[in-house]
Amino acid sequence: MRAWLGAQRPDVVIAGPAFAAGRYGRACVEVCRIAADLGIPVVTGMHPENPGLLMYRAAYVVPTAGNAAGMSAALGAIVPLARKLGARLPVGPAEEDGYLPRGIRRPGTRARPGARRAVDMLVAKLGGRPFRTELPVEGYEAVAPAPPVADLLHATIAVVTTGAIVPKGNPDHLKRCSETRWRRYELAGRRRLTPDEFECVHGGFYNVPASENPNVVLPLDALRELEDRGAFARLADFYCTTTGNDQRFADCVRNGKEIAELLWQERIDGVLLVAP
Repeated sequence: MRAWLGAQRPDVVIAGPAFAAGRYGRACVEVCRIAADLGIPVVTGMHPENPGLLMYRAAYVVPTAGNAAGMSAALGAIVPLARKLGARLPVGPAEEDGYLPRGIRRPGTRARPGARRAVDMLVAKLGGRPFRTELPVEGYEAVAPAPPVADLLHATIAVVTTGAIVPKGNPDHLKRCSETRWRRYELAGRRRLTPDEFECVHGGFYNVPASENPNVVLPLDALRELEDRGAFARLADFYCTTTGNDQRFADCVRNGKEIAELLWQERIDGVLLVAP
């Protein structure tokens, strides 16, 4: 890509848009990084929760919908910014030119002093009226690590996976990506997962080996051996699964809470969380 851009020397580059696809998001911001290194203006588009945003915060990224159904609106927002960048015109603040904030602050002049603006915001907040901060602080919730299982020898262990291992035929129609749901499936009486009864529908990696042997993602065979050896008391008679590929952060939080509530109700002592 670097050699090609260096040879073509375009006036401006549009990467993507990537929407909510994490791998494509990372690819787009890598293109942005390379183009910026070469002094070529570049813009991309992706969903605000695309993990690619974390890879190169200096990129001009226009917010988009979660999938290509929003292509028309995405291009309608990307093209004006691309034209401005290509013409080497000054780019205004994010809220004016329609890109996601990049965490960059520049000196500027405001009509009213900062102290007065701050007091006005405080008064509006105390009065329950809408206001917009000039220094938004965003970030993921800090989650403390779970404590170790106090007594593993007498513990009931459950399995949760984002690897989309489902019964053959995918009866609940879990999506290959951008899934918003999770499902519970039974393990009672099974020593291992067989390809004639289970399959992998995850679209974020080459899933044929996981469909040929679902135990590589959900290691029921190994867990049964540990259970037989007394490493823990009992394996739960069910597992929970979702498709972790391109799942929105809000859905991740909700799914996690719902699964945790189920595990609490089932008196589970410890959980093995398996990623694909």
